[in-house]
Amino acid sequence: MRRTWAHETLVEGLVGAASEAPERGLTFLLPGREAERIGYGELLNRAKKAAKFFSQWKIGQGDRVLFLSGTTPELVAGIFGALLLGAIPCLVAPPSGIGA
Repeated sequence: MRRTWAHETLVEGLVGAASEAPERGLTFLLPGREAERIGYGELLNRAKKAAKFFSQWKIGQGDRVLFLSGTTPELVAGIFGALLLGAIPCLVAPPSGIGA
């Protein structure tokens, strides 16, 4: 059975998933690290912390937030944190060699 998307935004989707099934979530498989699973409830909590951090820097509605990162749990929380404030997340892939 195919599920339909009942939310108008990604933030609404995360908030809905966090309230309906907080233990369900995402699993990150990162090179050199053990798999990390984050439930939707925990992801929302991390996103709120990121939003609080961004707001301390006066980031808000319509501002752009640049992320230079690999695909990590912190990146996903940061993206949702920016979206919670109405900011626009802008992702840039790190050049090869950074962090190596």
